[in-house]
Amino acid sequence: LKANAVEETILDLQCDKPQDAMVFVEQLPEVKEAALFGRGLHIIVKDAGAAVRAIGDAMRANALPYDRLEQITPSMEDVFVSLIEARDRQEVRQKEVQQ
Repeated sequence: LKANAVEETILDLQCDKPQDAMVFVEQLPEVKEAALFGRGLHIIVKDAGAAVRAIGDAMRANALPYDRLEQITPSMEDVFVSLIEARDRQEVRQKEVQQ
C-alpha cells in the first residue's frame, strides 16, 4: 500500500524550526507541497535530486540548519493523506462534469 498509493516522491526534512523552514520551502518551484510532520516537514516533490539541492540551498540562505534531508518511504499517514486528496480531486472533477 505504501509503495503504490503515493505517486509522488516524499522528502523528510528534520530541523529545529520546521514552521520557519516551511515558509521558504513551500515557495520553491521544485516543491509541490509541504506539511509539518513531527519535528520536521514531509515535502512532496516530482524530482528528488533537484528538490534536495533547492531545499538545501534555501535552508542555508535563510540560516536554518537542518539535521536530515532525504527521500523516504511514505508513512501510513502520508498514504492516508494522498488517498483523501485523490478522492477530493475526483469529486471536484465529477462536479465540474455535471455542471
